Amino acid sequence: MSNISLPKNPTQAKGYLMFIGGLVLIVILAVYLQKTFGGIGKALGGLGEGLGIFDSEDAKKDKEAVAAAKEQSSQDGSFWNPNYYKTAPAGARLLTVASANGLASDIWDSVWLFGTRPDELIAAFKQLKAKTQVSFLADRFYQKYNKDLFSWITLQYTKMGKPQTGLTTVITFVNSLPNS
Repeated sequence: MSNISLPKNPTQAKGYLMFIGGLVLIVILAVYLQKTFGGIGKALGGLGEGLGIFDSEDAKKDKEAVAAAKEQSSQDGSFWNPNYYKTAPAGARLLTVASANGLASDIWDSVWLFGTRPDELIAAFKQLKAKTQVSFLADRFYQKYNKDLFSWITLQYTKMGKPQTGLTTVITFVNSLPNS
């Protein structure tokens, strides 16, 4: 066996001490992560969610809700379709042209140079009482801006592939409305 001897050079000795100190810190950190988060994997998973690398369970549900709404919006009988209200039975709830144009402007203005204002988007949709009104609003939005309402809000309210709260709130609210 060879004997371990301490280095005589002070710089080299300092390097050994720093290395050993680093190992001790790693062990302390590992113990802390185990006790606090249930392990390094869970701790890094939470960090990954925070940095946007991994999706949280809520983010996965939001993505699924948007995907389902996107699929539904592309169908002919969709209330996101500007023609849906035209096939509604007599007495169906609609908006006036002026109020639909005002809501379309509110939705358009909820997106600005420096980002989005989800509260304004949600407030505009919360004024609707039926899916026929969503369709009429989609029609007026297209007339004013030559944009599909659902596609436009999905594009504007999705960041780094993840839907923002305003978008999922609107989808949930609109899905809960009566048909007419």
